[in-house]
Amino acid sequence: MTPSVARAVRTFTHAVGMPFLSVVADPSPWAFGWEALVAIGTIFLAVATAALAWSTRGLARRTTEEVEHSGRLVEASQRQVEVTQEQARTAQEALASAHHQIRLAQLTLNAQIKPALVDTNPTGLTAEEVLFPGMSSAITVVAGAVYVEVDREAGALISVPMRNAGSGLAMITGVGLELPEAVPRPPTSIQPANIPPGEFGRVSFRVADDDPARTAVERAIAPGQQTFSVVVSYTDLVGQQATLSFFDVSYRADILAAWVVRQVRFEDAITREPYAGSVPTV
Repeated sequence: MTPSVARAVRTFTHAVGMPFLSVVADPSPWAFGWEALVAIGTIFLAVATAALAWSTRGLARRTTEEVEHSGRLVEASQRQVEVTQEQARTAQEALASAHHQIRLAQLTLNAQIKPALVDTNPTGLTAEEVLFPGMSSAITVVAGAVYVEVDREAGALISVPMRNAGSGLAMITGVGLELPEAVPRPPTSIQPANIPPGEFGRVSFRVADDDPARTAVERAIAPGQQTFSVVVSYTDLVGQQATLSFFDVSYRADILAAWVVRQVRFEDAITREPYAGSVPTV
C-alpha cells in the first residue's frame, strides 16, 4: 500500500464513522538498521571485553614472572650479602691474628731490650768515690753499699747503688725520695744517667741545712726508724717501657749495723700498676 492510498483510506474511514477499521502502516526503514547496529555494538563490546581479559591475563602472568624473577634476584643478593659477611668475618679474624702476632713480636722485642734496675750486694773489699750535689770533693764509701750519714758541714747524705739486671739500656728519667712525710725532692746526682745491662750506678741526695726537707729527712734516718724509699724512673733505649723501681731502705741494727736495701718493687710508670718485687730481707 502506497502512502497516498493509506491516507485516502484513513480519510474515508474517519468520514463514514468507521473507527473500528485500522490500517497497519509499513515499518520504518530504520527499524532493522538500529537493531543491527545494537547487535553489532554488542558483539564488538564482547570482543573487546574478551581481548581485555586476555590482555589482563597475559599482564598478570608477566607480572607474576617478574615478581618471581625479583624474588630470585633478592635471594641471590641475600646469598651475596652472606658471602660478603663471611668474608668480612674471615678478614677480621685474620686481622686479629695479625695483631696478636704483632703483639707477641712486640713483647719479644721488649723482653730483649727491657731494663731492670735492682739493688746490689756490697763487696766489703773495695771502695768507690761518690760525689754529692754541691760538694767539691767526693766521699769514699763501700762499693755496692747504701750510704746514709748526717754531716755537720755537708748536711744529710743519702746514696743508694743499683745494678741493671735487664737486657736493655736503662735511661734514667727521674728520681725521688719517699719519706713518711711528703717533702720536696732535695738536690740529686745520678752516676751515670744511662746504665747498660750488667753495669752499676748510684743515686745520691744531699740535704743542706737550709733545705726545706732537712728536718723530715733527719727524722726519717734517725735511730729507730724503719724504712724510706728511693724511687728511680727509667725507660728503655727507644723511650718505651717506662718503669719505676722502688728501693726500700732500712737500717739493720743486728749483725750488719748498716743501712741496706730491704726490698725492690717495680711499677709501670704509666699505669702505676705494680707488677714485680724482690723478697724482703729480714
